[in-house]
Amino acid sequence: MMSIDRTTPPEWGDIKMPVIPTFEKTRLQNGLLMYTMKGGEQPVVKIDLVVQAGKLRCEKGMVASATLNLLNEGTTSMSSKEFAEKLEFYGAYMWGGATQRAANVSMICMQKDLRNVLDLVADAILHPQYPEMELEIYKQQKLQNLVINKMKTSYVATTEMSKAVYKEGLFTRTATEESIKALESGALHAFHDEAYRSTDAHLMVFGLPSDDDISYISETFGKQLVEGEKWQHPMPEYAERSDRRVDMESEQTSIVVARPLFGKQHPDYMKMSVLDTILGGYIGSRLMQNLREKLGLTYGITSHISSNSAYGTHIIRSDIKKGEHERALDEIRKEMKRLSEEIVTENELENVRNYMLGEVLRSFESPIASSDTILELLVDDIDSNTYTKRCYDSIKDTTPEDLQALAKKWLNPDEYSTIVVGKL
Repeated sequence: MMSIDRTTPPEWGDIKMPVIPTFEKTRLQNGLLMYTMKGGEQPVVKIDLVVQAGKLRCEKGMVASATLNLLNEGTTSMSSKEFAEKLEFYGAYMWGGATQRAANVSMICMQKDLRNVLDLVADAILHPQYPEMELEIYKQQKLQNLVINKMKTSYVATTEMSKAVYKEGLFTRTATEESIKALESGALHAFHDEAYRSTDAHLMVFGLPSDDDISYISETFGKQLVEGEKWQHPMPEYAERSDRRVDMESEQTSIVVARPLFGKQHPDYMKMSVLDTILGGYIGSRLMQNLREKLGLTYGITSHISSNSAYGTHIIRSDIKKGEHERALDEIRKEMKRLSEEIVTENELENVRNYMLGEVLRSFESPIASSDTILELLVDDIDSNTYTKRCYDSIKDTTPEDLQALAKKWLNPDEYSTIVVGKL
């Protein structure tokens, strides 16, 4: 057995541009695009179907999430119990997730069981029954969760943030008791027929499928999805800057500082990501060093840019020691101003460069991580090679002067809304 000398650190060197795995793009007979990325060492296959079925597509509250979450609770050919038992028999997994714009259904199984598992999962995706009993259980669970969430300052702060950033409408809609109780099977079937049966979707196949497996997957989804018009994603309307305070009994106070920002295609996005990381994007950030390490006001504080290809939001959030929220907000404003008034040192910038380049490498550190990263970009109609090269170059080339100019342009505290939820 080979021994490893762990007392000797690895050789130092520059972080190189990651190698982006290649994938094959195939247009199925119904027009659906299928992306196949072969890789990995284990005989497994992972399939992701991403459909344009996020909450922004549905005017009725909670229908989009319920349509996704109840897919595996019974189909026209089997009950939820039968589905779960069959999936467990093969040691396979099926799960889902959603954003405002899209919903994804994923499965992973051994290659030898692919056809049997795919038949099960495709049945759940394409022929859900949405039985009344399962829907009623789901509604009761959601009502209980809503009661619990409304007692959490962090949840209330998030809902208030959307109202502070966006004008009232689709982008500010949250779960309510009324929207949960109003859920009914017919609305779920209607939304499913509109969004889940359409070729306005992305199909990613990853792992070690055989050529026959690829043909079977193509046959399954190439016939059962119906060609439809591409859904036009709505653009947000932004609200005027505001300060919101919600007084509620709590042991800590949740604060959010946020503003509308641009999407991933904006020319300032990449270097702004570097600036955001310095401000609050990692454990060594200025906000963490100040509010946590120096002042002891919080266990943690984060800053990030939440964006797609077209638009985004810059969000700073934290849970603060009770009674210290105004002091925390003052410190956040101070750190934002300091970035526009003082040049970042080369040493600090180099630390952030290494951290961010490491995160770029981590996005492609394993075959599954690579497929997830590429799929996320595909959904936003972004070429993974071009985007990753642009990201890598921007991190390497950003200068302290670039960061100061961006801070003056985008980090003006007077343009940020503030939300405070807790015992005021």
